[in-house]
Amino acid sequence: MKVLIISESNVLGQALKIVMEQKEITVVICDHKEALSKFLTEEPEVVLVCDCEQEGAGEKNWQDITNSASEEKILRCGFSANEDLDYLQFPFKIEDLIERIK
Repeated sequence: MKVLIISESNVLGQALKIVMEQKEITVVICDHKEALSKFLTEEPEVVLVCDCEQEGAGEKNWQDITNSASEEKILRCGFSANEDLDYLQFPFKIEDLIERIK
């Protein structure tokens, strides 16, 4: 399985990558500027869009990727409270993320 992590924070992306690779998940990390092109070229099964509560990049990339997706699972994460099923609020348990991407 391949997961694309879109985040402005390299530290967050690398931390999630380390945990996911221990679960034998391939991870590609990019920032919001290259999100749509990475999504189209890397062909991930799952996309995790971080920084979704930020107007502009996070929200726009989530919309663009959702509109371009066919069967890929698109998840969002951020610090804002949100009850949507595709959203994980920080701090969250890594087990919850792994459960949602599998």
